[in-house]
Amino acid sequence: MIVFVVSDLNQRASQFVVEWEQEDCVSWIRTVAEGDAEGTLAEAYGKVGAARGKVANILKIHSLTPRVMIAHLELYREIMFGPSELSRAERELVAIAVSSANSCHY
Repeated sequence: MIVFVVSDLNQRASQFVVEWEQEDCVSWIRTVAEGDAEGTLAEAYGKVGAARGKVANILKIHSLTPRVMIAHLELYREIMFGPSELSRAERELVAIAVSSANSCHY
């Protein structure tokens, strides 16, 4: 069990508990490289990569279904930047806790 305790500027503390058991497996998902993208996928890569100059692997996993890639990005933006009772810092801390629990560098 991993316990994360975070506090925002208002000194309000939130506790995030993540229970996780690591499995010894790796998933392989076929993706289309940015240089090989055509049509709708090339357009989707353009939209996704516009903000950061590249397309993260977490989004490339949707390369076989570009509309899902765009939906994933829109969902992320809404969760991280849309109206919420959580501050931006608290949202980032939740993301860090989840990534850490999943041994993910995102």
